[in-house]
Amino acid sequence: DEIDRAREIKHEAFGDHGNGAYTHSQGAYTFREEICKFLERRDGVKANPDHIYMTTGASRAIDMMLQTLAFDDK
Repeated sequence: DEIDRAREIKHEAFGDHGNGAYTHSQGAYTFREEICKFLERRDGVKANPDHIYMTTGASRAIDMMLQTLAFDDK
């Protein structure tokens, strides 16, 4: 069931330490790996966890992308 799988993934990512500590700015690597697996299953798309950036929502993701494009030196 989904709740048990979420608990398993959380435990893989954080062990017994909970999730109150800071994680990688892209999001916990284990979560990003699971996102890649999901995308491959659902869409047939192979994704790289290093290219996944987890955000608090679509608006934050769009804001991050616009900032990246606006401040790119190229």
